Amino acid sequence: MNGVTSRQLAVRVSDKFMEVDDPLLRNWIQRMHLADFTERFAADESELRDLLNYLRPKETTVLADLIGGQEVVLDYTTRASDSDFSGEVKFAYLDGDSFPSRLGIKQPDVMTCDMPLRLYMDIEELIETGLPYKAKIFLNDRGDYGVKVRMVTFGQDEESQADTVIDLDSLDF
Repeated sequence: MNGVTSRQLAVRVSDKFMEVDDPLLRNWIQRMHLADFTERFAADESELRDLLNYLRPKETTVLADLIGGQEVVLDYTTRASDSDFSGEVKFAYLDGDSFPSRLGIKQPDVMTCDMPLRLYMDIEELIETGLPYKAKIFLNDRGDYGVKVRMVTFGQDEESQADTVIDLDSLDF
């Protein structure tokens, strides 16, 4: 487990992984929820961050791409499959303002969704920087929801923003 600094955590994860029928450790961990890390692995805060960093794709530079003027497309999982989301959204901590809290998107008067754990550190960085951004939820061609994000730069309107799209689903993780 590259990036995990706690030998005890690596052993606990390995022990649990031996009990499941999945050939890929990273895929197995990615399907979990944040609460699973503390329940299954007895992970403390620093170990939680290690696991989230382990899941973070090495070639992903969400914040750097946004600051560079690119639009970034993120996928996510809705909590209610019958919901019809559209329009502007904000990233937020869903369980309070401190770590470890689930991260997701919010719309006024609408319950939200969790971001995939592989994107947790990137979205947390975006929230913590306080940089202005615009995020819009959309339904893609596959019938899945996504979020298009771009930085709001002083003196530029929506039409003059960069239209480069980075589809994180197409990256090989």
